Amino acid sequence: MKNKIPALQSAYQAGAYDEKAVLEKVDALLAASRTIYAKDLLMQRRIELALGNFVETMKQLPSNSTEGYLASLDQFDKHYIHVDEKAKTEELTEVDKKYQELVDKIKRLETDSYNVNKTNLLSELQTAKVEKNEAKMAEIEQLLASLQDYQDRTGVTSVEYLKAFYLAVDDARLQPELRKKVADLTLKLYKSQAFIEAVDLKALFLELYQTKLEVDKALASGEAASAKDKTVLDTEKLDDHSYKTAIYGFLKELYGEFAPQPTEEISEATLQALFQKGQELLEKVTDSTLQENYQKQLAALGTDLQEARKDRETILAETKTLLTQIVETLKEQQASAALKDKEIYLKIYNLLISAHKMLEEQQGTDEQFAKVDALLDKLSDPSVDKAALLTEAEAFFNQLQSSKPVPTDTEAKTETEASSIEETKEEKTSESPKETVEESSSPATPKVEEANAPAPSEKEAESQVTPEENKQ
Repeated sequence: MKNKIPALQSAYQAGAYDEKAVLEKVDALLAASRTIYAKDLLMQRRIELALGNFVETMKQLPSNSTEGYLASLDQFDKHYIHVDEKAKTEELTEVDKKYQELVDKIKRLETDSYNVNKTNLLSELQTAKVEKNEAKMAEIEQLLASLQDYQDRTGVTSVEYLKAFYLAVDDARLQPELRKKVADLTLKLYKSQAFIEAVDLKALFLELYQTKLEVDKALASGEAASAKDKTVLDTEKLDDHSYKTAIYGFLKELYGEFAPQPTEEISEATLQALFQKGQELLEKVTDSTLQENYQKQLAALGTDLQEARKDRETILAETKTLLTQIVETLKEQQASAALKDKEIYLKIYNLLISAHKMLEEQQGTDEQFAKVDALLDKLSDPSVDKAALLTEAEAFFNQLQSSKPVPTDTEAKTETEASSIEETKEEKTSESPKETVEESSSPATPKVEEANAPAPSEKEAESQVTPEENKQ
């Protein structure tokens, strides 16, 4: 805004802070300005805005002592209210300017959720200002810059911390306690990035920042050397691999070949567990030839391990390949068994439908119809052994056929005469128009269609033969 009064600034003065005393001074200046500029409302408005901003900033985060604030208000009074032409503008030193710049950053940044306490940080800054400790002020400036970067790019910056810690974790220049802290933070950052575990990255900032400072200090001294002791990155596993290997793979996708690939020792217990898994799978293989072949391969891998014929990485890879082959065989075996079960199901279903029709023709007993219903219920039950059920259904059907009554001589003669008459009718019918043939043969069609109808599904089989039909 044109002709706007600049914000009030003053050099920091050590001492206590009394907000009430400062506000009383502000009220006194406002009252005086309203009297002096009663006819200059524009200037009065500018003064009120300047003092209003001053109070708001002070309440947000008091960054000076009472004496420091009152000195600033005295300067303001001499330049804008009780104007003193001889008053000189207070020149701020470079340290004063840097102090004010850092105070403004502290006020602007969100710090509490990042475990950075504004009040404590400001107190450290004030002490550094009084002591003219520029190194300490530089540390605070670096912290604020890192916090700003972390807030702007939390995901990216946390991965940068992950990479730095991964590269440093096995350096012997880090003391054991620091190495443990670095390993724990590395694991925590990776689990967050890989969505294995929810991590509050905001709350983790200060620990990351301070640990990185410790690491940088440790690496700046002495010569690089590999630590011998293992960390949690070596001992904890993810998908049969150490977390160190998993983290390397994650970072490699982002940074390429940024470091040598870690080597990990494959324990004998890991391989023995895979061998045991292979034995369990082999017991389910029904093809004796395949089972014997797989058994020989598995035994050979066990010998390779015991006699150290191959390195463990090779044995691990070959064992996993063999287990994959066995699993594929079991899948094919299951598919073949399912097809066979379907064929048996259809055989049983057709036998029972034929048995039901036979009972209708023979006027079977209620007990026989109930037997058909019971067999159909078993057919619909997936837990029932279908091969055994087929044997039971065949036995029942054969029993019905064997008990079918043999026609007497009179019945046979009657059937023969009826057949002869039927043949005569057919000869006469063949000389009739085509429409008559179709008309006379049509009643028999539904029976043929019914006999040739496809077998329903297992759920439909139950519904097609009901107790009501049995009672007919």
